[in-house]
Amino acid sequence: MKYKSTILTIAVTGFMITASNAAIVWTGAADTNFWNDANWDFGGSSVTAGEFNPNTAFNDDVVISNATGVTTVDGEGILINDGFSLTLDNSDIFVNGAAGTSGIKGVAAGAASTFNLANGSVLNTQFATTGADVNVDGTSEIIFRGGGDPINSQTDQTNIFLAIGGKLTLPTLAEFTEQADTQGGAIYVNGVQVTGSNVNDLFTFTDNGGSFTGTAVPEPSSTALIGLAGLGLVLRRRR
Repeated sequence: MKYKSTILTIAVTGFMITASNAAIVWTGAADTNFWNDANWDFGGSSVTAGEFNPNTAFNDDVVISNATGVTTVDGEGILINDGFSLTLDNSDIFVNGAAGTSGIKGVAAGAASTFNLANGSVLNTQFATTGADVNVDGTSEIIFRGGGDPINSQTDQTNIFLAIGGKLTLPTLAEFTEQADTQGGAIYVNGVQVTGSNVNDLFTFTDNGGSFTGTAVPEPSSTALIGLAGLGLVLRRRR
């Protein structure tokens, strides 16, 4: 069984630390358009209004909190530069536009470009590519509308990290196995890499009638160990 060398722990406290240090913060003062500068506070950032543009790599952390219906109205993807992140906290965003542009992207080589989903957040996108790392906590969901290879790496590996309870939606059930075994991206559940042989152990599936949602569950061996530990405690108390 392949494990991520550093098992990711998705903690709300970690997200809050990221949020407190963020320089570009969503206010939603004007509307729900992601690309409208009037919706952002650039106060502590080297990025200024007018530089925050579609398919231009952001050189700062970005945070959206307690927002619903945020949409990339202009139909272009979100690109995060190396070492920076976009965090959704109790928020949802729809990456809109043509199939070839309505995705989330990192930048090849260098540090990770990170997308964090926390506290019931939902990210709905066509694809993720070029070294994007997506962290999904146990209350949040990432939805991919694109088929054929929505989690793709191109020049740098793209990773989806799901905590137990986190949700991943793909167009078909077959996509889960195809992504795990034949495509360039990687999916992890609680630090365990998903493969064709363990996909049914790490997810429970829901047919949405046009897409399938996989909810991350503990692998059976972990559940068994917890059960054995509990049994041992009961036996010890009976002595």
